[in-house]
Amino acid sequence: MSATPIPESLQKLVETELEPDERAVWIDMPVARFFTPVSTPIFLFGLAWTAGLITTLLVTGECRLPGSVWLGAFSLFELAFVLVGLGMLLSPLWIRRNALRTVYVITDRRAVGIEGGWSTTFRSYYAEQLQEVFRRERKSGVGDVIIMREARRDSDGDGKPQEWGFFNIRDAKLVEGLLRDLAKRGERATH
Repeated sequence: MSATPIPESLQKLVETELEPDERAVWIDMPVARFFTPVSTPIFLFGLAWTAGLITTLLVTGECRLPGSVWLGAFSLFELAFVLVGLGMLLSPLWIRRNALRTVYVITDRRAVGIEGGWSTTFRSYYAEQLQEVFRRERKSGVGDVIIMREARRDSDGDGKPQEWGFFNIRDAKLVEGLLRDLAKRGERATH
């Protein structure tokens, strides 16, 4: 049923999430990669940010080159900028870590995403919610199956869609088909 061995801790989460008479049809984890469409731009910006910050600190004399006895003391303000840069540089690690704690399930009733991270988020999508399913796929067949989109506004008022679904999964086309079949079964059940 899964192309990936599912860790026991995630298997237990799936078992506790499913109803007693609910049957899993498909289960898998996202492909755990360091550089994804989300982490790559953050990492590249963090690289430029950190390089610019270090250059500025060296030029202003706030910091001396490695090998000297004294590296200088950062002010809290400068330290905050250094930490932001490090956070952006480490984003590929956090995204990979989260992928290793995430599992996606399609049952005979719903699609379930159990997403790990600092906390665990459970999302269920029932058949009637699967009306606008689509996929983005790379040549390898790995891709994203989007289940829901919601229009959001950022702090500037700019529109940015928020997407929910199964991300960075193997054989996205197969998963899209399974979700469309589930949606059709849901339509037949309501009529």
